[in-house]
Amino acid sequence: MSKVLALVVVDFCVRCLAAPWDALLKAWRAVASRGGQPVRPARGAGPGWFGAAVAGLSLALAPAIPAQTVRDEAPLLDDARAPFVYEAQAELPSPPEDLAGYVSSAYRRSTDEFEQHALLERIKPAIERRIAEARATKRFMVKFPYPLPTYDFERQGFRTPLSETHYPTFDNGTYVVRFTNGADLDFIPFEQAQARYLEPALRASGRQAVLRIYGALKECREEPINGSDRKVIYLEATKAALAVGVESRFAGQKVLSDDPEAAGTPVPS
Repeated sequence: MSKVLALVVVDFCVRCLAAPWDALLKAWRAVASRGGQPVRPARGAGPGWFGAAVAGLSLALAPAIPAQTVRDEAPLLDDARAPFVYEAQAELPSPPEDLAGYVSSAYRRSTDEFEQHALLERIKPAIERRIAEARATKRFMVKFPYPLPTYDFERQGFRTPLSETHYPTFDNGTYVVRFTNGADLDFIPFEQAQARYLEPALRASGRQAVLRIYGALKECREEPINGSDRKVIYLEATKAALAVGVESRFAGQKVLSDDPEAAGTPVPS
């Protein structure tokens, strides 16, 4: 029996060279316990401790599913870009002086009307250029950070806080993004076998997640929201990709468009 145990220990040590530490811990527990002595089952209880140890070692050392990193696939629709995206399809275009402050901090700070007028004349070409760029862009991306809820074992994936009535807003308080198909963004599917490998990233980040929503610009108009007039940018969502942790580990995606170009580059799962 001592020779058999020696062979198991040697095999264990050889595998140590390539195995991650967490897997080694699981493997060692499968091979030995009770003060380092092998666990012996009762007589006639299965293939014996050696077979159980080998099975446990094989399971612990099985290769994990490689983690995928989520990367941006389209221009970010944020506070700086929202005013010009809105103007790209606005029902009522805004005057240049309303947009100049988003281009120039000097214009925002100035209280001299003559200085502001001179700055505006220099800023107008930049405003027109940004509007033209927004009009020519086919897809935009909206990032929505939130604490990730626990895994939904029934639906096999993660819930999101988005819906037809809950949507991203910008810090400037003027512009809002809504999705024409917002009801489809409340859940991101992700297989349980893959989700279990996200636990270390979730623990390290306090379950912080970022939902990237890609969409095509549909229309822009003013609407009253919660008692205030807002400039609403309507996007048709084509894909939603979920990432967790500081390293943006892939945690599922939902493609909402049959057009491969609109859906973007799929993230391997």
